[in-house]
Amino acid sequence: MLYYYATAITIIMVKKRKKRQKEKRYFMRFPKEFYWGTSMSAHQVEGQNIFNDWWEWEQRGKILNRQVSGDACKHYDMYREDFKMMKSMHHSMHRLSIEWSRIEQTEGQFNTSEINHYRKVLKELKKQGITPMVTLFHFTLPHWFAKQGAFLHPDGRKKFIRYVRRVVQELGDLVDYWVTINEPYVYTNFGYWEGLWPPGKHSLFKFRKVLKELLHTHIDAYQTIKKVYKENDWTAPEVGFAKSFVWFDPQKKNSIMSRAVSVMYQYLYNKLFFRPFYTGRYPLLFGFGKLHDAKKSLDFVGMNYYFRCACHFSAFKSPLHMRLRTNTSVERTLFNWEVFPKGLYRLLKITYRKIKKPIFITENGISTLDDTQRISYIVRHLEAIHRAMREGVDVRGYLYWSFIDNFEWAEGYTQPFGLVGMNHRTFERIPKPSSQVYAAICKTGKITDSIIDKYAKGIKDRILK
Repeated sequence: MLYYYATAITIIMVKKRKKRQKEKRYFMRFPKEFYWGTSMSAHQVEGQNIFNDWWEWEQRGKILNRQVSGDACKHYDMYREDFKMMKSMHHSMHRLSIEWSRIEQTEGQFNTSEINHYRKVLKELKKQGITPMVTLFHFTLPHWFAKQGAFLHPDGRKKFIRYVRRVVQELGDLVDYWVTINEPYVYTNFGYWEGLWPPGKHSLFKFRKVLKELLHTHIDAYQTIKKVYKENDWTAPEVGFAKSFVWFDPQKKNSIMSRAVSVMYQYLYNKLFFRPFYTGRYPLLFGFGKLHDAKKSLDFVGMNYYFRCACHFSAFKSPLHMRLRTNTSVERTLFNWEVFPKGLYRLLKITYRKIKKPIFITENGISTLDDTQRISYIVRHLEAIHRAMREGVDVRGYLYWSFIDNFEWAEGYTQPFGLVGMNHRTFERIPKPSSQVYAAICKTGKITDSIIDKYAKGIKDRILK
């Protein structure tokens, strides 16, 4: 008889435990020193950046619906209000960029008032208790530099390093984290291969040459930053670059060719630019030979991750035109990107195994009109990050893209990524429900059902899908 009682009690306890586990699916705790925040870039939020190549590109009607950035989010004037809002949301880090075309509107002439503006910006961040992470090149170039051929010019790298040195000398005492280049592969692909961004070229030769030049540019910028800090006896900063990552899967899993295409894209898009930093050699696309300085020119990896692509092989086009298609039956964003949090987990594992450097998630976000989907996106991607961290990956922070709905390059104002919306007539900031959920996560360093229940009541089932 006692045996039956014991068995019944055990069954009841197991059922209760399973029920609790199901009800408490989310309980994740991140380290106290983990950074929480958002990312933005100067041209997308400041407004009136009239001295760069993107402004000219917009005037030529190259943006969707012939939109122009115009005043953007007026962040140039409203940065104090924005930083106070970030502070109220318990952000501890913010990634921003310096607009080179403001600093050096005419070649060789540095604008002191603009440098002082960025000093005020950085000081305000510090005042709010938010650590700045500063990007030196986020897609936009001074008009004069672009006209000279930008990084294709024989002295293009030297001109960029001259700007880097001046900015670091003027602002370095306020910055602990520098990002030299944002998404080198995206910049070269859209600008020199697909021709959708300035300068609008369609040349594999120029694509390869600029990508290789950006590799050397990062190394030179890294060494320049370290040298300036040493000269001024400042504490050495952490320097890295932000790389776009995409998870690639075959469209047809039984197709050998589709699988081969996905493997090729994994290498070309996710691994190629990183190889010199752990091998000390050029990747095959750039030639042969050693590149010793690369192994000593990276303190952290900035990982930008948004979606998965399904690869499909076409026998009627060259391998360089292999189509990337998303499945029709999966969750998508307004950008038509496939939501796939597991891809972030896999890329964190693969990248850290190779590079053995700390990783910041410098961009991760979703364009959607459904804020419930945004909450779900954030929670599920943080779950993927937490899993990777439990398995030994050194992730130091998560920066959601973006703080506010902004000018999304070739798509103009049609892609709302922000935690905060904006009235484009009055520039009033309008926090979305997702900003409250994210703020609660930032404050506690935890993701729990109680947080989701409190700020997203009635939509939990959708979040946990």
